[in-house]
Amino acid sequence: MPKRKRKTKSASKGKEKMNLISLESPDVKKMFEGTHEVDWGKNEADLLKNFKNCKKNPGHVSFIPFKDLTISRLPASYQSDLMLALIQAMSDITVMIKVKYVSPHRPDKFPDSLAPYPFSEMRGKRIIRTGTGRLSFVPEDVDTSSRTCPCASCLKSDTPSKEWGVIQICTTTHVVFDDLEAARSTVTFGYEDKDHRGLTLDGWRAVGDVPHDWCELRCLTHDVTFVQEMEEKSRRFYSLCLQVNEMFKSLQDKDKLTIIVSHPHGCPKQVTIGQWNLRSVALLDADSNDQYTRYTYTTCTCPGSSGAPVYTLGDRFIYCHTHSGANDDANYSALMWEPNELYAPPPQT
Repeated sequence: MPKRKRKTKSASKGKEKMNLISLESPDVKKMFEGTHEVDWGKNEADLLKNFKNCKKNPGHVSFIPFKDLTISRLPASYQSDLMLALIQAMSDITVMIKVKYVSPHRPDKFPDSLAPYPFSEMRGKRIIRTGTGRLSFVPEDVDTSSRTCPCASCLKSDTPSKEWGVIQICTTTHVVFDDLEAARSTVTFGYEDKDHRGLTLDGWRAVGDVPHDWCELRCLTHDVTFVQEMEEKSRRFYSLCLQVNEMFKSLQDKDKLTIIVSHPHGCPKQVTIGQWNLRSVALLDADSNDQYTRYTYTTCTCPGSSGAPVYTLGDRFIYCHTHSGANDDANYSALMWEPNELYAPPPQT
């Protein structure tokens, strides 16, 4: 995953339980080859049936509809306006992803594994799949000033838009595998109840890493004001992370608080709260001492939660991980970069 260069003060030495692992370890590969959590069906009615007949979390009693979230529903030690503001900011950058095509380029198996890759048996078919994602940093490698918008509508138009911007969403490769799937996907912001859906953008391109299971999905919009608004929301979330980490520093090793905002079964945003129980360091960057890590946690997830942001309380854990899947023992994140120092949000330009 691309690394961010803006850092602040060094984080304190971590006291958390850490399991040093190797990507080549057969035990590790087996541990993280559970069930993906993308929901799917032939139509919207199938997704509704999946919600009602959910076997993983019947009744979804541990899921809090975002619209019903109040301070009183937070764990007793964390009932504060600041923690509530953090979850609200996390929700602001969480999106529902819908994909309507399975790329013919999906592999048969996970890399160096006998486990089947999600939806490999449906390659080339048109089915509806839903997952979750979060707003990432606005990409700096796309020049929007010297060319017209490359969206499908503008490419067919005699008067393509000269004002346009790119929104980048972090999710997993098993949600959106490549450009073919990206071009047949949509991203919906602000889906908080069945009668209120916010802005929906079409997917454009996808850049991913199959072994680590992360993907950056890029969307195009002519609304440059919206791009600026989302940049501000992203900065606000990371700023609140710093404040919350400082406020609850004394509890980080005790509770290992873990929060997920997702769209289970393609439904409106839901909040789940639990704790992480294992942090595995898979790779070390010798130059910066940054790490590639994976978490397992008790925080509830369901099909449709793949790609959701996973917030873990701690001095250094403000770079959200992404939910990847589940096995018989726990839910787990994708393997992602984790900086060795605290981040500052990108400066406002």
